[in-house]
Amino acid sequence: MEIKEYNNGSVERSYVATQAMEVSSSAQRDQFAVLFKLYYTIKSESENLVTSKFTFRVDKVTTSITKVGLSSTNITKIIQNYHIPTNIDKSQTYYYSNSSSIGSTQTFTLYSSHSGFYTADEEGFLSKNAVYGQTVVSFTSGTDVVLHRAAYVPSGF
Repeated sequence: MEIKEYNNGSVERSYVATQAMEVSSSAQRDQFAVLFKLYYTIKSESENLVTSKFTFRVDKVTTSITKVGLSSTNITKIIQNYHIPTNIDKSQTYYYSNSSSIGSTQTFTLYSSHSGFYTADEEGFLSKNAVYGQTVVSFTSGTDVVLHRAAYVPSGF
């Protein structure tokens, strides 16, 4: 709870609850295990969490790739991005070291450059009013692994 007292004697009370969240998605393709994570923060604008309006802030997105076996296929690139309502999109391309040994993991991190909280629908991935993150891992075989997750308010928040 935050309390502000003004020179005119009025008092303002604001109830704010925040919680850091992490959601993930994974897949395996061509001897590579891919783990995508979206890190975000939820903010409640009211003490009553049942009727409160929630806002979201993207903190970062990460993609971890573990080489699990020998493969004749290589990874050509990784593209990570996040979307915030009001048409804010940030994207970054990364390159995987295909000479890595079996069992090794490379992690790629895209930090948010947007520190504000945004109103968003919990409609899920690709809604223009949702907060979401995505990774696309491209292979020399011509296939891609596409993983994504949308921010949401978990039950019990």
